[in-house]
Amino acid sequence: MLTGPTSICGGAKSAALAMAFKLIESAQRRWRMVNAPHLIALMRAGATFVNGKLVERPGDPSPEASSPPAALEEEVAKAA
Repeated sequence: MLTGPTSICGGAKSAALAMAFKLIESAQRRWRMVNAPHLIALMRAGATFVNGKLVERPGDPSPEASSPPAALEEEVAKAA
Protein backbone atom coordinates (compact mmCIF):
# COMPACT_ATOMS: atom_id res chain seq x y z
CA MET A 1 0.00 0.00 0.00
CA LEU A 2 1.28 3.48 -0.89
CA THR A 3 1.41 6.01 1.92
CA GLY A 4 2.92 9.40 2.51
CA PRO A 5 4.58 11.32 -0.38
CA THR A 6 4.14 8.43 -2.86
CA SER A 7 0.38 8.38 -2.40
CA ILE A 8 -1.70 9.53 -5.36
CA CYS A 9 -4.75 10.53 -3.34
CA GLY A 10 -5.74 14.14 -3.70
CA GLY A 11 -2.57 16.21 -3.49
CA ALA A 12 -0.92 15.14 -6.74
CA LYS A 13 -4.16 15.27 -8.72
CA SER A 14 -5.03 18.77 -7.59
CA ALA A 15 -1.45 19.95 -8.21
CA ALA A 16 -1.55 18.52 -11.74
CA LEU A 17 -4.92 20.16 -12.39
CA ALA A 18 -3.64 23.51 -11.11
CA MET A 19 -0.52 23.21 -13.30
CA ALA A 20 -2.59 22.39 -16.40
CA PHE A 21 -4.88 25.35 -15.69
CA LYS A 22 -1.92 27.72 -15.37
CA LEU A 23 -0.35 26.43 -18.61
CA ILE A 24 -3.60 26.88 -20.54
CA GLU A 25 -4.13 30.31 -19.02
CA SER A 26 -0.60 31.33 -20.06
CA ALA A 27 -1.05 30.03 -23.63
CA GLN A 28 -4.38 31.83 -23.96
CA ARG A 29 -2.69 35.22 -23.58
CA ARG A 30 -0.69 34.58 -26.76
CA TRP A 31 -3.55 33.31 -28.95
CA ARG A 32 -4.39 35.34 -32.05
CA MET A 33 -7.70 36.01 -33.65
CA VAL A 34 -8.27 34.59 -37.14
CA ASN A 35 -7.59 37.34 -39.69
CA ALA A 36 -9.91 36.04 -42.43
CA PRO A 37 -12.76 33.97 -40.96
CA HIS A 38 -14.57 33.97 -44.30
CA LEU A 39 -11.75 31.82 -45.78
CA ILE A 40 -12.08 29.04 -43.20
CA ALA A 41 -14.90 27.41 -45.20
CA LEU A 42 -12.64 27.36 -48.25
CA MET A 43 -9.86 25.72 -46.24
CA ARG A 44 -12.26 23.05 -44.95
CA ALA A 45 -13.40 22.37 -48.52
CA GLY A 46 -9.80 21.67 -49.51
CA ALA A 47 -8.90 24.91 -51.29
CA THR A 48 -5.18 25.58 -51.71
CA PHE A 49 -3.59 28.90 -50.84
CA VAL A 50 -0.08 30.00 -51.83
CA ASN A 51 1.31 33.17 -50.26
CA GLY A 52 -2.19 34.05 -49.08
CA LYS A 53 -3.77 33.78 -52.54
CA LEU A 54 -6.30 31.16 -53.59
CA VAL A 55 -4.97 28.73 -56.21
CA GLU A 56 -7.67 27.34 -58.48
CA ARG A 57 -5.49 24.55 -59.92
CA PRO A 58 -2.95 23.28 -57.34
CA GLY A 59 -0.80 21.71 -60.11
CA ASP A 60 -0.26 25.09 -61.80
CA PRO A 61 3.44 26.10 -61.40
CA SER A 62 2.69 29.84 -61.26
CA PRO A 63 -0.20 30.35 -58.82
CA GLU A 64 -2.33 33.40 -59.49
CA ALA A 65 -5.20 34.75 -57.43
CA SER A 66 -8.41 33.43 -58.88
CA SER A 67 -12.08 33.36 -58.06
CA PRO A 68 -13.24 30.35 -56.04
CA PRO A 69 -15.50 27.73 -57.66
CA ALA A 70 -19.24 28.21 -57.25
CA ALA A 71 -19.58 25.35 -54.74
CA LEU A 72 -16.98 26.93 -52.46
CA GLU A 73 -18.63 30.35 -52.74
CA GLU A 74 -21.93 28.79 -51.59
CA GLU A 75 -20.21 27.20 -48.58
CA VAL A 76 -18.64 30.53 -47.66
CA ALA A 77 -22.03 32.23 -47.93
CA LYS A 78 -23.56 29.60 -45.60
CA ALA A 79 -20.75 30.05 -43.06
CA ALA A 80 -21.14 33.82 -42.97
